[in-house]
Amino acid sequence: MMGTLTVRSQEIEIVPCLMIIVIQKEIIPRLEVEFVAYSAHLVKAKKNVCRMHSEENYVNSDKKLITIEYPDSQSFAGQDGTFSIGQFTELVKSLPAHNFSGRESPQSFQSIDGLNDSRVSRASKKPTFLRPKDPDKHPGMKSFLCQNNSSDTYSSVSTTQSFNMSSNRNSVISTQSNSSESYEQDNCSVSDNDNGEITSSTSLKESRPVNDYLTLSKTREKKVYYIAKEIMTSERVYVDVLKLINIEFRDYVQKARLESKSGILPDHDFVKLFSNLPELMMLNEDLLRDFEQRISKWDEIKKIADVIIKKGPYLKLYTVYIRDFSAMNFHFDEVCQRYPKFGKLVKEFEKLPRCQHLKLKHFMLKPVQRLPQYKLLLEDYLKHLDSDSDDFDDTTLALKIVSDAAEHANDTVKQGDKFQTMLKLQSRLGDWEFIRPGRELLKEGELQKISRKGVGSRYFVLLSDCLLYTTYHGSWAGDSTTLKVSYTIPLNQLHVHVPTAEDFQNEFSITSNVRSCTLRARNVQERNEWLDALNSAIEEYRSRKATFVTLDQLNPVLRFEGKLGDSAPVWIPDQRVTMCQSCSAEFSLVNRRHHCRACGAVVCAPCSANKAPLRYRQFESSRVCDICYQGVEKIYGDDIDLRSRFKRRDISRSVTRFVPQRLKLSANSEGSQVSGYLRKKHKNMKWKRCWFVLKDRVLYTYRASEDTIAIDTLPVLGWTIAMLDQNTEAYDSISACQGFQLTHPGSQSLFFCAENENSTEKWINALREAVAF
Repeated sequence: MMGTLTVRSQEIEIVPCLMIIVIQKEIIPRLEVEFVAYSAHLVKAKKNVCRMHSEENYVNSDKKLITIEYPDSQSFAGQDGTFSIGQFTELVKSLPAHNFSGRESPQSFQSIDGLNDSRVSRASKKPTFLRPKDPDKHPGMKSFLCQNNSSDTYSSVSTTQSFNMSSNRNSVISTQSNSSESYEQDNCSVSDNDNGEITSSTSLKESRPVNDYLTLSKTREKKVYYIAKEIMTSERVYVDVLKLINIEFRDYVQKARLESKSGILPDHDFVKLFSNLPELMMLNEDLLRDFEQRISKWDEIKKIADVIIKKGPYLKLYTVYIRDFSAMNFHFDEVCQRYPKFGKLVKEFEKLPRCQHLKLKHFMLKPVQRLPQYKLLLEDYLKHLDSDSDDFDDTTLALKIVSDAAEHANDTVKQGDKFQTMLKLQSRLGDWEFIRPGRELLKEGELQKISRKGVGSRYFVLLSDCLLYTTYHGSWAGDSTTLKVSYTIPLNQLHVHVPTAEDFQNEFSITSNVRSCTLRARNVQERNEWLDALNSAIEEYRSRKATFVTLDQLNPVLRFEGKLGDSAPVWIPDQRVTMCQSCSAEFSLVNRRHHCRACGAVVCAPCSANKAPLRYRQFESSRVCDICYQGVEKIYGDDIDLRSRFKRRDISRSVTRFVPQRLKLSANSEGSQVSGYLRKKHKNMKWKRCWFVLKDRVLYTYRASEDTIAIDTLPVLGWTIAMLDQNTEAYDSISACQGFQLTHPGSQSLFFCAENENSTEKWINALREAVAF
């Protein structure tokens, strides 16, 4: 039995064989249809011979019909020459069975169109299957619509695409048993040769990656072209803006000036409004011509970045415009206010349709934005280029040129802003020579200067060659308050020190032969910013001067450490010391505090009765402690001119205070596990703030942070450390999570309170290690 089956406007020839029809992965978006006509003994167990899979939604799929035409069968066809799938299944049942893949077929089939045995025999020699008919032999193929009269479901099949026999998923049903074998042929295609044999190949597997690569390559080429075209179109819009400002607005104002008797505004004010816009317009007009030429000949030369490379050196013209942009805007506003007629002209021009209801300043901002736009466009263009493209290297170089031009413009603007700030500082400093060639402003701000008796505000200005120590002068006027330079500290003589104690994390000290002091910032971040700025400025200054000094001066010891008395010391604040740092005598109303001018230590009057010449004080005889007197005497004692300036105190009548050995430990000694201020609970139920140091499993107590002798010690080995119990009486008077206690059998419990939770955690961790055996 021969015939044709028309599916989606394509005829499929039917020849005697095992009948298998597979329709899947149609062009209909995300719709997969399989149609299988089974052999006789399998169809009985299957009610649905058409199965539809939809990845989108089964319910919402269109319920269309499959068109089947079988012209050679008139007995089953309807009046319109078509028949249902159920009728087609009966035709399949009537076909003779054949040996398929070495398996035996059913012995007999009922032939509904009178096929004889000889015909069956002849047909059995040639295994056949459904195959598409040659479209050239059937130019008049059409699609018909037929309803499935059986219990089969309706299927949606597009009639605008061709039938694909080499799909990714083919179902093969065997006729030898009641079970079916499914062979998934994801990467194979099935075809028949002249001998009727079934052959498979991996041509689809090999061709699909090639097709995907070609598709991806074409997509990438399109994106590259579109970005190149965007570069050209954005340049066209930008040049149009430049013409609007430099030509149309200029001509508009010039025409009004010629018609006006007063001239509206002077020539020099009018010229300042445009900066170097004429030069920029000439440059970008040339760029636009080259871009348009490249886009028009894109099929011949697929390159555009080399245009920017050729004009790269001229991009620095933008630096002039960006540098003068702020001044130009300020001048524009000033001229509009000073000359009302000009301001009126500007408003009239902005109302023209050409401006599109935008202010003139909006267009004046476009040149400032152009370099970043070039950079973004080139980055996008480079991202879609292949590494072996002809324009890849040029694009990389063009991107670097544009980035360098933008960075150069930004640096120029920063330098201009710093210069304006320096001019403002010069007005605050008065006659002091602040602006010099090569001098740069690095940092400025207010810091708290810790003196021996209190804290005062000072204003510091860090320059590239020195640090200015200034004080406020005159009436308070905010940022315009007059400043008076008290000290000028050269950077080559400046040293920065940071305290180790965590209670003074906002402080740092500066020392020099001019002035030394301890400074306090508002927070740790501000202090670190000052430290970074000072250290960077000192290193850079010394590196610049390194070529002018001798090799001996390059020695770190000689360069950073001077002799005793060569630089001013940092005085220790009075409130941080309660006893003489030399003899340990406690200070009182009678025993007053004095500072050694050589080391800055706080000593009593007897211990500071020595006199010695100091270099940083121009060898003036100054008060020094016993230790510093001996050091200075070794340096300048043999100098005849300075010998008369030494004066040693009488130590024969001095009485030394007895101090137990266990208390002889300085409060700021090195090697301690933790140190800082804590509040301790005493017997009278009052908290007292003291300085504590934990070292070698011993807890030392001091009245102040710079004392040299402890007032009490406590070996903590064997004690128990724990957070403060909420049920204790001491808990009510302190903040939560800041208290802890030390307990020991047979001893009174000790209660402590830290400044904050972080300090509490550090003390508890350190004490846990110290109390453990």
